[in-house]
Amino acid sequence: MIIDIHSHLLPNVDDGAVDMDMAMEMLRIGVEEGTTNMVLTPHYIQGYYENTKESLLKGVQTIQVLANQAGLKIELYCGNEIHIDDNLMKLIEQGKVLPLNNSRYLLIEFPMFEIPYYADEILYRIMLKGFVPIIAHPERNMLISKDINIVKRLVERGVLMQVNGGSINGSYGKTVAKSAFKIIKKGLANFVASDAHSNTHKTPGLRKARKNIENSFNERLAQKIFYENPMKVILNESIY
Repeated sequence: MIIDIHSHLLPNVDDGAVDMDMAMEMLRIGVEEGTTNMVLTPHYIQGYYENTKESLLKGVQTIQVLANQAGLKIELYCGNEIHIDDNLMKLIEQGKVLPLNNSRYLLIEFPMFEIPYYADEILYRIMLKGFVPIIAHPERNMLISKDINIVKRLVERGVLMQVNGGSINGSYGKTVAKSAFKIIKKGLANFVASDAHSNTHKTPGLRKARKNIENSFNERLAQKIFYENPMKVILNESIY
């Protein structure tokens, strides 16, 4: 079984699914490849993607009803993938950004080519408020791909890491794949998720990525980062 904490299935809210037909096809792919639970995480980028909490929750409920009617055995939840911003604490306090399934866990995205100078302070302030930041696909950040110790320092402070299944499979190229495997090998990865955006590329299928981890490391690790830790997020339980 697989639990996916990062996906873009809600139609017409970001750069993910373009309509409900695509969203349903993405769900079918996920279910066929073993996903039993999925958090739908539309981007929140201030000034660009600013969907309201109410509209997102309603959208997830609609897709869940359609999934049930289609006989797809999957449980859906809501959250945001939040682009890090020096105004992030204000957004959290105003309830404009959604934790994963209303838990203590916040999925946060760094820019691809840099880590903002204020990142450490923002992450620290988030944790002081009782939230746990999860960095989405750190392996795709150019600075991290050159220095995995950046991830190590963040993890030592209590930040969690989510690697993309596509990175493990080589979908983003050899450099990103190498970075992903380094993060996992050093024990710094807490989750693998799909970051699914469509039904043709960046799909919700995670079976191949899980098999790659089982073959390269072991089944116990795969179970932990594909199922056990994601379940703890959904249940709002602590991850050590």
